[in-house]
Order: sequence, then structure tokens, then C-alpha cells
Amino acid sequence: MDIAQRVGVLDLMRSTTSYAAPLFSGAAPSTVAWGEQEAFRHYLTALRDQVASARNATFEATVTAHSDRIGRSETLLGRLAKSGVRGQDRDFGNYIDVDRAAMVVFERARGGRLRRSW
Repeated sequence: MDIAQRVGVLDLMRSTTSYAAPLFSGAAPSTVAWGEQEAFRHYLTALRDQVASARNATFEATVTAHSDRIGRSETLLGRLAKSGVRGQDRDFGNYIDVDRAAMVVFERARGGRLRRSW
């Protein structure tokens, strides 16, 4: 995150959870008091928010929203990588295509039933 701050792209990584706010306070992220407890609370809150936003009014709208989210994520990861910000073992860039493929398989396997019961 320090690299992101130095190259001016930290704001692209900004989280909506209040637990992560100290990381975007203006100081170098590695220098703020942000420990394991805050990181875990941030993780759980972000995960809850993602799950809450995962379902839409219809199955088709949900699939479209997820596909759009994958596309936005791919774009963001590309912008960060071009700026030298890489996630090493935490980078999801290698899983974009896997996620897209899983959505196609899931839609073919369960799409009909989910469309009817949504």
C-alpha cells in the first residue's frame, strides 16, 4: 500500500469499511496503527458487504452484475499493475478467467432451475 501511495493510486484501493480508514489517512499505510484486529474486522465487514450486494432481483441481473464486477476488477488490477502495485500471493489477477469460466459452467448447470425459482 505504501507503493500505491507513492505512485498516487492508493485512492483506487480505498475501502468503504471504517476499519480501513486509517490506511487512507494520508500517512504512509505501513506507519499507521492498524493491527490484526482491525484487519480481521475490515475483512469480515467487506465480506458481509460483498455477500449482501451479490444478489439482484433476477438471476439474469445477478449474473450480469457479477460479470460486470469481474470486468471492473480486471480493469482495476491492470491499472494498479501498470503503476507497479502488485499483490504477490494476494493478487487475484490470475483468477479472473477462472471466475469467468466458473460462471459459465454454473449458469449452464443451474441457470434454468435458478431462473424459475428466483
